[in-house]
Amino acid sequence: MLDSGIIQNFACNIDMAKFGYNLTFITMVRIVNANNSEKIAYKLMKISSISSVDMITGEYDLILRGYAKNQDDLYYILSKIQSIEGIDHLFTNIVIKSLGNKTVIPE
Repeated sequence: MLDSGIIQNFACNIDMAKFGYNLTFITMVRIVNANNSEKIAYKLMKISSISSVDMITGEYDLILRGYAKNQDDLYYILSKIQSIEGIDHLFTNIVIKSLGNKTVIPE
């Protein structure tokens, strides 16, 4: 399955709270010009607190998942995101409880 590309990588599930990152956040990002979404997504992935960036359809262009130590840290991270040229608007939610992740295997 590795050779055929079905399995793309192996990963660890890390308890970020044990490293002091007690907030998980999800941020929706609206881009001024959607043609720049991929370029901006790569810039966002360089921010160490962001764990994933996905291009999406709808009112927003990107969805981010990331981790912050506390509210002040989250404010700093969001300021960093907002400072990237071409970002128009952010909509952020704090995750209050994660119920887990699973790998979906097609039938």
